[in-house]
Amino acid sequence: MPGEARTYVEVLEELFNCPASITSAGEWREQTIMVSELL
Repeated sequence: MPGEARTYVEVLEELFNCPASITSAGEWREQTIMVSELL
């Protein structure tokens, strides 16, 4: 996982206080970040 994506996930986890899972769809540029239970 690229460092930028990892940092983004860490920020999401801090903001929403929930685990964020990343699923790769081909190249890393096509990664979809899926966050459950945002609200």
